[in-house]
Amino acid sequence: MTDMPEIMNMNTNKARFNPASVFDRPLDIIDAVGLTRGQKIASLERWQEDLLEELAATNEGMPSNGYATQNATLLEEIKLAIARLRPAAQSSEGINKLEPGK
Repeated sequence: MTDMPEIMNMNTNKARFNPASVFDRPLDIIDAVGLTRGQKIASLERWQEDLLEELAATNEGMPSNGYATQNATLLEEIKLAIARLRPAAQSSEGINKLEPGK
């Protein structure tokens, strides 16, 4: 029953809308208690968008303060975490293959 204190201590809204402030690594979201699979995927996608915006700003001349490599690593971890959470049939390629009547 060690999960109950974890649920009570985690701010689920913060975890959903600013996952980088709650989780150290994207893969930590996979085992998070208190979020549905859909919320975990949405949080990871939100984190991914934030990182992509930071990388785009760096490409436009804003200083990266050495975080560009770290952000690229985090993006790879996010892709891996999303792949683990999302069944193959729901991936973008899988949806196209699951047309009715085929």
